[in-house]
Amino acid sequence: MIESELACLFGKKTVTRAKRTDIVDLRVDADFMDGIADTAGQLLEAKDNPRKQRRLVGSMDQDKRLVLCMWVMDMEMTDRLMTNLYKTDRLCTERS
Repeated sequence: MIESELACLFGKKTVTRAKRTDIVDLRVDADFMDGIADTAGQLLEAKDNPRKQRRLVGSMDQDKRLVLCMWVMDMEMTDRLMTNLYKTDRLCTERS
């Protein structure tokens, strides 16, 4: 998901805040994060329905929206890292 898509889904202010916030600075507990994980799953299930995704995110309070945005951004980073690792591993295998 590129930044413009994140901004469309979460709002520019939330995306900007998510970039500046360290999760350890937030007061979240296990129940809160379980709810975020559930919502992230719902968001993924609605991947072909942007309106449903926007309704879901729009129904969340600001703190939950922020943490979910951070979650999505982290998943993007993880996906890019894994893709890069796969490419690097494949190159190493081809050279052997």
